[in-house]
Amino acid sequence: MSARIKAFLLHLGASLALIALFFAVLLTAWYPAFYFELEGVWVVARMVILVTLVVGPLLTLLVYDLRKGFKVVRRDVAVILLLQLLALGWGVRASYLGQPDYLAFVGGQFYTIGRHELVGENSDTQFAVSSWEAPLAVYVRPIDDAQERSEQIWAFLEGRAPDLQYQFDRYLPYREYRQTIAAAGKEVAAVVADDAVRRARFDAFLASHGGRDGDYLLYTVFAHEREGALVLSRDGVEPVAFLDMIID
Repeated sequence: MSARIKAFLLHLGASLALIALFFAVLLTAWYPAFYFELEGVWVVARMVILVTLVVGPLLTLLVYDLRKGFKVVRRDVAVILLLQLLALGWGVRASYLGQPDYLAFVGGQFYTIGRHELVGENSDTQFAVSSWEAPLAVYVRPIDDAQERSEQIWAFLEGRAPDLQYQFDRYLPYREYRQTIAAAGKEVAAVVADDAVRRARFDAFLASHGGRDGDYLLYTVFAHEREGALVLSRDGVEPVAFLDMIID
């Protein structure tokens, strides 16, 4: 086996290990379960795979020629490795900053929120989150007073106050409001009726998760880059899956 092929295989093996580690962190810590699809992380992941797993080893295959002299080859490989590490670093940073820390319910809908987006303080330690844990589901205290609600709307429109889901001091324990959340859910049968695409997508969900239409509720969920349908179990009112479809 030539030195060039050995260098290529060594580089490819090391790149595979880095990609495997990167995806392990993405799928188990930063974007577990359905959050990977919901947040559209494939956009970043594809770029990292392209540069780290494809371009890097292929460039090594092209430039690794000891006839040019060891110093020249070492310089070329060092440049390739630097580009690879920069691409991987960009992917890690973008993924880390974009990870959702909270799944906030407000106004009958869910929102994924990063801790860096929050405004205000919350002294309740149960709302403390870690980068290595799944997003924490929370209930956002609504505004019941009409005048206060009007003031909040104007403050939001004028840029003086963030929307409710970003106000950290309004976060309340999710489990204490499960009945309220369940009451706001949409019945599956009503959402997928007379819509073959929705019906097919929910049938695919049932095939992998089991159960019947009546075992689940649907909600609109807004992530940082997209929106779709969040499936919750009717019994526990717990998030189960994300479906790429818009519900009315």
